[in-house]
Order: sequence, then C-alpha cells, then structure tokens
Amino acid sequence: MLENPKLEWLFVINPVAGAEDKTVFVKRIKEKLKKASKSYRLYFTTGHKDCEIIELFIKKFSPENIAVIGGDGTLLDVVTSVKNNPIPIAIIPFGSANGMSAELDIEPDQDIRLDQIIGGRKVKDFDLIKFDDNTYSLHISDIGLNAEVVYAYDKDEDRGMRTYLKHLLSVWSTKKEFKVKITADGETYERTVFMVVIANARKYGSGMLINPKGKPDDGKFELCLVTDVSIDGMIKAGLSSINERFVPLESLETIHCKKATIELEEEKIFQVDGEVVGNVTKLTPEILPSAVKLML
Repeated sequence: MLENPKLEWLFVINPVAGAEDKTVFVKRIKEKLKKASKSYRLYFTTGHKDCEIIELFIKKFSPENIAVIGGDGTLLDVVTSVKNNPIPIAIIPFGSANGMSAELDIEPDQDIRLDQIIGGRKVKDFDLIKFDDNTYSLHISDIGLNAEVVYAYDKDEDRGMRTYLKHLLSVWSTKKEFKVKITADGETYERTVFMVVIANARKYGSGMLINPKGKPDDGKFELCLVTDVSIDGMIKAGLSSINERFVPLESLETIHCKKATIELEEEKIFQVDGEVVGNVTKLTPEILPSAVKLML
C-alpha cells in the first residue's frame, strides 16, 4: 500500500473573513506554490465542525506547515486543532480583527506575506491559555463589557467600525459592575469590576492596549481587572492604540500568573479571541507554555 505523499502546505482559508472576496488571492496562492514546486492542499472553512475537519486533514496528510488565511477566530480554530503538535503555523491576515498578527508584527500586505512564508521564515514557540478541553486562547479573552459588545456585534447583520461603535455605546450606556473572586497562583483577590480580561497578548485587534507588560511567550498570562469605564477612561483607552502613554493604568489592575480560578456571582458572557463562547460563572485558565509554533 502506497503512503500518502509528503504535504508541504495546508492552507486553511476563511472565505468570509474580513468581508473580503479571496478568489483572486486563492488563485495567486496556487500559482506561487506551483512555481515554487510546493505540494499543498486547501481547506475552506464553513463555520461547522472546522476544528474536527482540520484535525482529520492533519492526521491524514501530516502537513509540514499550515497557513491561516483569516483573522483571530480562524487562527484559533487552527491552533486548537494543532495544539502540542510541532507544525508551524503561518498567519496571512485577512480578518476583521487581526490582533495576534499585529502583536507579532506580521507583514500586513497579503501578497508580500505569501512570498515570505513560501520562502521560509523563522519559527518561534508561543504559549496557549487553556480553559477546558475544548476552549483555548492564543490572544485575548474577557468577561464583561467587551464580551457583551462582541455578542451584540455578532448578532448584527451589518459589519464595520460604525456597527461596532453602535453596540459599544449601547452596552456602555447600560454598563454595570459585577463582583469577582479570583485565586491566582495561591493568592486570592475579591474585586468589583466592569471587565475581567484574560490576556496572553498586549493589545486587542483594534490596537487598544490592555496588557502593557504582556508577553505571549513568557510562560504566564495576565488577568487585567478593569475598574473604570468612565468617558475619560474610555477616551484614554482608545488613544492607547495611537500612543501607549495614554493607557489608563489608574483603572487597571494586573495579576501575572500561571493558573487561576475566576468565580462570578452571576452569569456573564465570555468571549475568546473575538468569538463568543457563552455565559459562565466560573473559569479555570492555565498556561500551556510553548504549546504553539508560529512562523514570524
């Protein structure tokens, strides 16, 4: 029985990411891979059992590299499918939110980036946050105000910054604090907050800085507790995407840890890397050091 031939590249393509047609770019992928004599397969995500299908592709073809054409959500699907498997993942940013791509200073021009990864790039290990056997985070997750905005935005048929701002203002106008109990690396904290951010990175996809000292490869994650969402605080947070000196540190408490338990008195919406998971009252994040290989 003949073995499957070596597969150098698996391209995972989200056809609706960023509301941008990818027909021309997919044609370019095929042309450049053929010219470089690289073996490849393409998988187009559907939003239905994508992780399971990607896992089947990996098991059957054992690709040497995986390229992600999409945003943070598509990247997380691939990372979840590959976790603890030494397959380098290359990001070609195409999403409405490309937070991890910006975090790693990935080339934003898609054609240049395609040439880069085909030619070969440095590969580096990065950490992954595990919540349970089915839920992981590479970038930033949260409970509270931002998760409510993401939830409302997801239900809206319209897209773009205007729609996002509409829901941000709506959620902000009805904002409510909540109590949280946190046990992190043996220390206990009881706080009243507007948001609990579980961060492996520094910035949201919008560029807003939430975790100034975060590093996605240091073997720790940060719990960022947001205690003020006044107009002044929101303006400062927005300006932090332009200049980091504007980050409202006076309304932000940061806890560095490897493992934590987060307990809420009432259910809150929980989002992971821009994707809504659902309502939760308890989370148990822990760091998985050097669990993912990303191509720079």
